[in-house]
Amino acid sequence: MIQIRTVLKVLDNSGPKTARCIGILGPPKKFATVGNKIVVAAEGKVYHGIVACCKVEKKRPDGSFVRIDQNGVILVESNGKPVGNRVFGVLSDRVKQPEILSLGRVKTI
Repeated sequence: MIQIRTVLKVLDNSGPKTARCIGILGPPKKFATVGNKIVVAAEGKVYHGIVACCKVEKKRPDGSFVRIDQNGVILVESNGKPVGNRVFGVLSDRVKQPEILSLGRVKTI
């Protein structure tokens, strides 16, 4: 779960390495989870981003748990297209859905 002032790792090659959450888009809530849009500040600029992974463990339908060791964000434009052209690291299945992030020209490594 990501809240305001959380430091996240940027998972694409758009430039900044880390970003700080400064707002959560959508209905008013305290936390953002995987797939939510947030506003981040990185290197003195303000970007939109999609939360790609969270440290908090998530239960799968088969009963297993998935936990990742970092909080990650993918920087996007206001229309939802990614700023970078490569995505590094682990992506959740929820982020790969076309209504959340358009990965048409992006390579995932």
